Amino acid sequence: MRSSLFNLFRRGRKPDFIVVGAAKAGTTTLFDYLRRDSRVFLPDRKELFFFSKDSVYEKGIGWYCDQFATARASQLCGEITPSYTVWPRYSEALPRIKRHLPRARLIYIMRNPVDRAWSHYRMVNGTSWPLGDRPPDDEGFAQPSEYMTQIRRILEFFDRAQLLPLLFDDLVRDPQSCCSEIQRFIGLEERNLVKGKTVHANAASDLLDSGNGHHRTGRMPSTELRLQLNRRFEPTLQDLESFLNRDLTMWRS
Repeated sequence: MRSSLFNLFRRGRKPDFIVVGAAKAGTTTLFDYLRRDSRVFLPDRKELFFFSKDSVYEKGIGWYCDQFATARASQLCGEITPSYTVWPRYSEALPRIKRHLPRARLIYIMRNPVDRAWSHYRMVNGTSWPLGDRPPDDEGFAQPSEYMTQIRRILEFFDRAQLLPLLFDDLVRDPQSCCSEIQRFIGLEERNLVKGKTVHANAASDLLDSGNGHHRTGRMPSTELRLQLNRRFEPTLQDLESFLNRDLTMWRS
């Protein structure tokens, strides 16, 4: 009986914060850094997909809570699943988070939208961009780069104070400041997590094959295609500049 009550209590643990995106924007780096903080618990698996994939959500909230069962009572729990901000492909993700974790704090890191889309495409299809000057038909590669569309979707369900937007550029330039901002946001005192280590190679270089560590050759998007994609993402960049009160000219090259 005592064991059953203990297991029920352990199942009741839910995360305090979630890094909800964006894919290929430094989330693996954040995972590596946050796991260095002894006050934070993250599951061994970086991406749980609980709220985005129906097949995982069907396992039930008990399964989800089990992923945090070994956390100490003194630790804050979190998880990192970038697919939670791929709307409308995963349209149920944010409503599900709201239903089960209404007070969760959400962290959303963004990168040059063209670079992010290219990196995403390369991860799925290999190094080369085989489409010449034509963008991919699959909107799944562009949707995660429509940052203000995703942010507006977040704010349909969560208060602005529950969202911390970050830029990949800041993570590259000053990772400790970025980590400190996260620590303050989730209610922890600042603690050095970087200690001279550099940003994860997956995010730092699109020409590095993270699977085997070797450089691979491949055709990058043409200048014309980059111009097309820049034009596509310009409205979301303008909206994002207003939302962040920050100049994003560096993303327009």
